[in-house]
Amino acid sequence: EQLNNYDVQLTWDHIEDATSYDVYYSENSYYSLELETNVEVNTALLKIANIGDKHSFKIIAKNGNDEIAISDVATITSKFFGKSKLSIETLSGSKFKLSWTPIENVYRYTIYMKRNNGDFSFYESIDRNTLEYYTDVLDPGDYSFYVVGVPYVNKDDYKSDPSNIVSVKSIL
Repeated sequence: EQLNNYDVQLTWDHIEDATSYDVYYSENSYYSLELETNVEVNTALLKIANIGDKHSFKIIAKNGNDEIAISDVATITSKFFGKSKLSIETLSGSKFKLSWTPIENVYRYTIYMKRNNGDFSFYESIDRNTLEYYTDVLDPGDYSFYVVGVPYVNKDDYKSDPSNIVSVKSIL
């Protein structure tokens, strides 16, 4: 189970007569797993390197130096944890300021907008060091916004959970 952006908690069934377990790990390779740690209980906490990559694990139960059971290889694709809190301030009847709380380890923020009863679509991409955005003059209507954090340059498919949705009515 992935606990956060850096840690995976592995838990497996206890093997009778096992005195320890070798935990093998590989990033982006199902076949070249390497010994990561040896533990005496049926759980291990491992660090993972890159969000959005595949991480493979295998457990070997041991009694002394003898291998008594070998697990199948389990693979996960790590996800990105984080969520902003978004707020909106009216500057005029048709201009607004969006502000959000930071998310650790993002490369940029992406704002999505919905007009009236339409669907959400991309609105603006914002640098990671910027936590606010001033809209252009919006035509009259109802608008809703949310923001997500993107952790890497070319991994748009790995995003934070969406922020809360904020809504406003634009008037001229």
